[in-house]
Amino acid sequence: MKIFSFNIKILLLIFFTLSVVKTNAQQDYRLKVLLKLQSLENLNIKGIKIEINQRNGNSNEIVYSTDTLDNYISLELDKEYTIHFSHPKYYSKSIEIDTRVPKKKKTQNFMFEIEVAFDKNCENNPRFAKIIDVAIGRLDYNRNKNNFYYDNRYTFKMGEKYETLKKLRCKIAKEIEKNKRKTEKLAKRNADIAKMKELQAEQEKLLAQQSLIINPEKKVVSKSSKKKPKEKVATVKKQPKKIVFDKNQKEIHIFPKHGWPSELANSILEENYKPKTIGTYTYDLRKGRKDFFVSDADELRKAFPDEFNKAFDNWDYIVKTNTNYKNK
Repeated sequence: MKIFSFNIKILLLIFFTLSVVKTNAQQDYRLKVLLKLQSLENLNIKGIKIEINQRNGNSNEIVYSTDTLDNYISLELDKEYTIHFSHPKYYSKSIEIDTRVPKKKKTQNFMFEIEVAFDKNCENNPRFAKIIDVAIGRLDYNRNKNNFYYDNRYTFKMGEKYETLKKLRCKIAKEIEKNKRKTEKLAKRNADIAKMKELQAEQEKLLAQQSLIINPEKKVVSKSSKKKPKEKVATVKKQPKKIVFDKNQKEIHIFPKHGWPSELANSILEENYKPKTIGTYTYDLRKGRKDFFVSDADELRKAFPDEFNKAFDNWDYIVKTNTNYKNK
């Protein structure tokens, strides 16, 4: 009877253990992200569209913020997400969240709070809501802290880029609105037509500049700035002025530059090659050196053959080799 009782206890223990293991296996562990969505004017913005996109997957969920403090999103572990926030009155922002955790941490839930500050859309146009194409923030698991951690360095870097573009866009939007009001006032008073045309031309330039900043890949030209294409004028390549060497000098000091062989080869092989100097010369070391080019070589060699051949030992070989190669 005791043996039977002992066996029952073992079976119950095994059953209980298996049940716990099964429960843990079925448990959907997640990261709960509390969201504080605010602007300078509103501590809790209602109606922000929150798009939860799973990278490298098909998951796509959309929720909307309320005016309470309990806005949150729940994300599965071991996934990569991009969370996009948008609102008709504000510029949009995105955050990357990587919920991958170490194997030992996969059997627990996590919680983290993120504060997202929104700026009013200066253009007052939801189509122009995006400032930058990349996420402005990044959250992932930090092994040193044994918890999720907001990447402040990345956020600061992206934040600077965002702020620079936002300020520029808001400045242009302000100028556009200012010009618009001026034009409307002048139109009501039937004022100076020339002044109105001037304002309209300036407005076109501002709108073109605004469009170029918002859509940098799309070049926009204002009507007032359109010009007829210039006719192409054939340019003549300027050759360096040839040097006349003084044969009456008792001696000359020639100093070849390190890259003269390739310079000589390039001048033979390429018709439109832009020449560089191949060396310097001087009649008197106390008076400094002067540069000379490949085009000066023939005259220099005629005037001072021994000094030239000593300075440019393989000149003839390089000329012959590259000339043959060019003529093939």
